[in-house]
Amino acid sequence: MDIQTAPHSNKSLPQLPLLSIEKLSVYVQSKICLLREVSLNVQKGEVVAIVGESGSGKTTLAQAIGQIYLPGQKVELTGSVRFNGDELVGLSDSALRKYRGRDIGYVFQDPYGALNPIQPIGMQISESLTLTSDISFDEAFEQSVQMMEKVFLPNPRELFWRYPHELSGGMRQRVVIATVALLKPDLIIADEPTSALDAALQQEILEILLEQVRSEHAGLLIVTHDFSLVEKIASRAYVLDKGRVIEEGMIEELLRAPQEPKTKALVSAFRRLECQV
Repeated sequence: MDIQTAPHSNKSLPQLPLLSIEKLSVYVQSKICLLREVSLNVQKGEVVAIVGESGSGKTTLAQAIGQIYLPGQKVELTGSVRFNGDELVGLSDSALRKYRGRDIGYVFQDPYGALNPIQPIGMQISESLTLTSDISFDEAFEQSVQMMEKVFLPNPRELFWRYPHELSGGMRQRVVIATVALLKPDLIIADEPTSALDAALQQEILEILLEQVRSEHAGLLIVTHDFSLVEKIASRAYVLDKGRVIEEGMIEELLRAPQEPKTKALVSAFRRLECQV
């Protein structure tokens, strides 16, 4: 008997999604709805895109997963966000900190804003280890240097002591990815990670993110307005407009036959870009 079709084989059981969001709504000031009943899922080893124009709710959704907000910002969530089966909605900030970084890593659009301007970049990378595990500085230093090499940062032992303002935008983004990747999170959420970079650097950053999916079997949720990026990296996409999912599906199908006007506009912009290349 084929083991994959054996009645008691675990492989016959449905796979639990890494991330499962059900009817998630986000409110500010108790009544302003930024996100309305959004549902999506991400499996381990899968790359999924959230696509939409500016103001569609993409970043709101990305932030809501780990509930990352500015100090004093009052945000209310309804619905469900399950990570590896654990419900995140309703958890305290201290409980959520156990998931952020170690289990769920964030790569934001502005790497300079994500880095401490008065601390050497290597110290910021190594802190992701020293603050979350019982490890010496020397061990953290060596692991940080190795990760800096993996993300193609030059002369990492010397660069370790440089400050963010001394690096280019592409190098700063690689520092952020190194900080995230060092913890080997199960889920990486990348919010417009290449929008400020030229084409060559965009490809480099995407390849680094994909390597985490391949080597660590991580899930990758990429947030973007750009279907040209989506086509390169994702298998499925959810299209957002005014805080709602208006269309979802496999990338090939969305590009071949988009149904909603907003999706058609995004695909049309992608097609025009293709013609210009």
